[in-house]
Amino acid sequence: MRLSARVLQAVAASALLLAPLTALADEAPPEALPAAEAPAAADPEREPTPEERADMLATMKRELGAIEGPATGVELGDVATIDVPAGHWLVPTSGMARFNSIIENLADPTAIGAIATDDMDEVVYFSFDAVGYVKDDDRDLDADDLLESLREGTRQHNEQRRRLGYQELELTGWAQEPFYNEVTRSLEWAPRLRHLGDTEEWVNYNTRRLGREGVIEVVLATSNERLAGALTRMNADLAGLAFVPGKDYASFREGDRIAEYGLGGLVVGGAVAVAAKMGFLKKFWKLIVGFLAVVGGGIAKLFGRKKAAPVVADGPDDGAAA
Repeated sequence: MRLSARVLQAVAASALLLAPLTALADEAPPEALPAAEAPAAADPEREPTPEERADMLATMKRELGAIEGPATGVELGDVATIDVPAGHWLVPTSGMARFNSIIENLADPTAIGAIATDDMDEVVYFSFDAVGYVKDDDRDLDADDLLESLREGTRQHNEQRRRLGYQELELTGWAQEPFYNEVTRSLEWAPRLRHLGDTEEWVNYNTRRLGREGVIEVVLATSNERLAGALTRMNADLAGLAFVPGKDYASFREGDRIAEYGLGGLVVGGAVAVAAKMGFLKKFWKLIVGFLAVVGGGIAKLFGRKKAAPVVADGPDDGAAA
C-alpha cells in the first residue's frame, strides 16, 4: 500500500491531537518571561566572551534546576529514564516550560526533558506522545509526500510564532529521509531549517522510539556542520534511554490501546503536533541576555562587562539523578 492514503488518515487523526497544543501555543507559554532588553551598557550584537558564556550558562542551569552529567537513571517524566554523560547537562521535566520560553520554542505540554552540551551548539529534546501502540507494519515511506507535509506543518506553526513575536522558520529540504530501524524500534528523519531571511541552517534530527502506550519523541537540534559528530553523541545518549518496566514496545498485550496511524503518520503528526526546535546557533546567546535581564539586573550586566565574574551554580541534590 502506498503511504498517501495513510497520510490523509494521519492528518485527520493528528488534527484531534493538535487541539490542546494549539490552544496552548496561541498564548504565551505558562512560564513565559516578559520581554526585556539587555542593559544599556551591553552591546546585543557583540559575541559574548568565553567567560561571559560560562557565567550566563551557569545562571540558566541554576534557574532550570539542571542536572549535570555524568548521572545515571535520570527520570524523563514517568515513562523513561536516561543516562546523562559527562560534558552534558539535562533540563528536567519541571524546567522544560521555562527552557522552551527562553529559546523561543513553542509551548509543548508533552516535553519531558532535554540534554545539551556545555558549548550549547547542540541539544536533544525529549517528549512523550501517548497515542497508544504504533504498529510498524506499514513501512512504505514516501519522502516527497512527507516533506511537503512537514512544510505545511511549519507554515502552520509560523502563524503561532508571529503571534508570539518569534522569528519565522523555513524548511529547506532533507538532511536525512525517513527510515525505520527495526532493531531499536525507532523511526528517524531529519529536515533542514533556517530563519526566514537568514542563510544559516540547522537540522532537526527526529527519532521516534516506539513504546507500549505511545512514542518517545527525540529531536536533535544542531548545525549542518556538526551533524555527524552530534549524531554520534546523540546515539550514545540514546543508548542510555529506556522505557520504565512494562512500558516498552515488547510489553504490548491484547487489549492495549492501538494508535490510529502507523509510521508514516508519525512523520505527518510530527509536522502538525510538534513544532520545529531551535538550533543553538548565534542567536541563542542574545536570547540568554534577555533572560538574564529578567532574572536579575546584576547578573544581566555580566554581558556588558569586559571580564565576567564567575557565577557558581548550585548542584542538584545527590538523589536528583536517582
